[in-house]
Amino acid sequence: MDHHNTTKYTHVISSGEQHGHAEEKESLMLRARLSEETDSTLLEHVDLHDVDHESGFDKSGSRRHARLRSVWLWALHAGLFFMSLMFFILGATMGPTTRAYVHQFSAYSPALSAVRYETVTFNNTKGAKTPYFGAGAEADKAWEHITMHMGDQMVTEADMAELGKPHDRLRVTDNATGETGWRMELAVVHQLHCLNLMRKVTHKDHYQPLGGDLAVSEERLTRHLDHCIEALRMKVMCEADVGVILYQEQPADDGKMEPDYEMQHVCRNWDAVREWAVSNKVADKTTF
Repeated sequence: MDHHNTTKYTHVISSGEQHGHAEEKESLMLRARLSEETDSTLLEHVDLHDVDHESGFDKSGSRRHARLRSVWLWALHAGLFFMSLMFFILGATMGPTTRAYVHQFSAYSPALSAVRYETVTFNNTKGAKTPYFGAGAEADKAWEHITMHMGDQMVTEADMAELGKPHDRLRVTDNATGETGWRMELAVVHQLHCLNLMRKVTHKDHYQPLGGDLAVSEERLTRHLDHCIEALRMKVMCEADVGVILYQEQPADDGKMEPDYEMQHVCRNWDAVREWAVSNKVADKTTF
């Protein structure tokens, strides 16, 4: 190959290389421009509030997590509420409540709200003694605690409507509230008074000199006793206690049968009733 041809060939190669470099440069510039446009477009869709300007991290993921947690907490609370409501409804419909039972099987009284039930074992074996036995200061104190000290209470206009009683009964004013109504006592207090009177008559020699209910004529005392016995008879027959009294043999007494007076009863809690009476007392007990 001569010098002229060699020079021409070299020129052709140089021109081709230059053309290739130009195309490569143009391609790089095009890609750079596209990259800038893409970055600009992405920035337009980024919420600046979702970017931590110090770290540069996107906070939108954290916000989505917080919203999801809030939804789960709301769902949990709603679920617990509906479960509680369901158990309440089931409890109300599965069986009668104490309140419903008391109102269904009791005559109206403002003291019904104090009624609570409990299981009590009676142990009235002959010969056993309690603070209510006999005569004397100790027995008197025990009986006064469940009679005289409970005082009298008051019924309101609404109570009288429920009782169906005429309004010509003795009125009274509650000094604590200034409210007026009608004077009342709980029937159980009168019944206990009657039992206490019978106790005192049993120990007449001790109590008659002391005055009180026994310091009257025999005729008046007898009328009082008859009234009390009849009140207790009606109450006992009304209750018609169907508790079971079993019998047991007494070998030391020729094998005679002896009643086993120990038995269980479902009772109204006495302390709760007494507390209601004392809390609602408007006057001291002066008569029965």
